[in-house]
Amino acid sequence: MPRRKEDPIVPQSPPLGPISFEDLVWKQGARKGYGNKTTIMRAYIPFDRVGDFLRGQTCEGGIEVGWNVAERIQGTHVLRPQVDSYIEHVYYECPFGPKDLRGDPPHPHSKKRGCLARFSIKQLLLRPDVAEVAYYQVDHNREDGTPAHGLEDKDSIGRKSAYQPRMSLELKKWIKTRLSEGFTAKQVYEEHRRNWIERRKMKCPEIRDDFVELRDIAYYESRLKMGVWRRHPNDFESVKMWIKEHPENVFMWHEKDDVTDLPFILGIQTPWQKEMMLKYGHNGAIAMDATFGTNVPKYPLYSLLVFDHWRNGIHVAWVLSSRSSEEDLVMWLEPLRRHLEGTRLDFLPSCFIVDDAVEQRNALKRAWPESEVPIYLCAFHVLKNWKNHIWTKVPNLGSLRELVYRQLHSLLYMPIEYQETEEDFLKRARVRSKNMFNFLYIKSMEEYIEVYYDHQEMYLIGHRRNPHSNQDTQASIESYHAALKRWMKIDNHQLRGRRMDSLV
Repeated sequence: MPRRKEDPIVPQSPPLGPISFEDLVWKQGARKGYGNKTTIMRAYIPFDRVGDFLRGQTCEGGIEVGWNVAERIQGTHVLRPQVDSYIEHVYYECPFGPKDLRGDPPHPHSKKRGCLARFSIKQLLLRPDVAEVAYYQVDHNREDGTPAHGLEDKDSIGRKSAYQPRMSLELKKWIKTRLSEGFTAKQVYEEHRRNWIERRKMKCPEIRDDFVELRDIAYYESRLKMGVWRRHPNDFESVKMWIKEHPENVFMWHEKDDVTDLPFILGIQTPWQKEMMLKYGHNGAIAMDATFGTNVPKYPLYSLLVFDHWRNGIHVAWVLSSRSSEEDLVMWLEPLRRHLEGTRLDFLPSCFIVDDAVEQRNALKRAWPESEVPIYLCAFHVLKNWKNHIWTKVPNLGSLRELVYRQLHSLLYMPIEYQETEEDFLKRARVRSKNMFNFLYIKSMEEYIEVYYDHQEMYLIGHRRNPHSNQDTQASIESYHAALKRWMKIDNHQLRGRRMDSLV
């Protein structure tokens, strides 16, 4: 199935040993297969754990039910491999299907009972260390929806299989009750084992619940804890309840008001984060960036970062706002400044590092008007924008693009000569950039540099004044936002990644 290029490929790390269906978090999607459009469940695991996954599916229910290899496809050589290109694609099907041969001669008691359960394992070409596992049908049912085999199949002939894909609802209720009473997962598992021994002495038939392990109970416990953040069915009411429970972690809170046209603003800063911002943000660099797509209302999430003595990034504040205009940014930047000056009156950062967002720069100037704190552009974003413009404006002639990027990279890291003023340095940099593109005969790139020459002081001078203004500033926030989105959007069928209270 072709996937979008922006779909993240993040392999999961299930516990050691056989990997069961419950050990993985699955993402649902649509796929065309077997003559009709079906829904699949997809997950990514390390390729060296494929054997553990097959053993986990084989030993489900405590009975050896081996999966048959239905088809094995070798990947072909492609000039431009896509994210779904593969080295090898293996399809597995349940041995009880997919054909239904019950009662047909010469084998009236055939094992083929019409079970449509099947999955596939694909070794990705771009990520050979990652395997994509796709379940086309999890339930062991026939085409009409009836169980094909197991205890629920009343038409089984001979010994009935104890296979059942997941824990029963009764066992889940019992585990939830025990966990709510204060028992640990290990204590619940030991009690379950004692009950299993008693049932075995009474010669009761084996079921899937008899083979539940400690990891199954621990995983179910972690799933139950995920519902703790949902305090109210309404998202905004749940956030307000969280604010009442943790007032010490909120420096700014304003509910959206359509009458007065005021935006929704929630500023979060824990006491420890405030201490770190006062310690490393005073006379130090503060980086600020925003990301989108972390919640259903599509409110941008602003993150503020300071750097310790080892130049490691420390997140010191998060702000959720329904709007991102200059006026709205000032509405929470000024309370943040007063919140810090309430503890330290002389708090003043040495500079701010942002991307090329005009509203952020203007809002910071208005929040700190009298101090004239310099605002610099992050070198990470400068190089990123240069790469994008080189790709679109420079023709692909040999190594021309690489040559242009090297010239611009040398311009960014051009040293200041001895006893040279900053004004003379900027003039020398401008002459060098113009001569560079006159020599290469790239008019479009020369016009781009000429238009944005006024910003050169924000990254050429700032890159030399401030030791923190390197690729580790905004890149630290970018990597944090990327990891946050991956965690929030593991499963689209859960509330994670949809509600704001889960993000908070």
